Amino acid sequence: MDYSGYQRSRDMAWELLNRHQVDRRPVKVSQICKDANIHLLDFQRGSEIIRTLDLQEELRGNDGFSTTIRATPVIFFNPACSVGRQRFTVAHE
Repeated sequence: MDYSGYQRSRDMAWELLNRHQVDRRPVKVSQICKDANIHLLDFQRGSEIIRTLDLQEELRGNDGFSTTIRATPVIFFNPACSVGRQRFTVAHE
């Protein structure tokens, strides 16, 4: 990524933190998702949805992935990962 790409990413991250009035760390990523109406499901709890939507390929080699279901964003994550990795994955998605 060139410097302008870094700047765009940085600015978007700051805008998100400001919009959700995040003023301390660690950032409560799950709260931001809740406020933004982004549903979080771990791979086990979302297994039926993953099968129904034929998203099993997304599980291979990924700690998480996102999709939209009926206009609602959904992030799936691997609960076998450490809590820190889960938080990173959800924030990344």
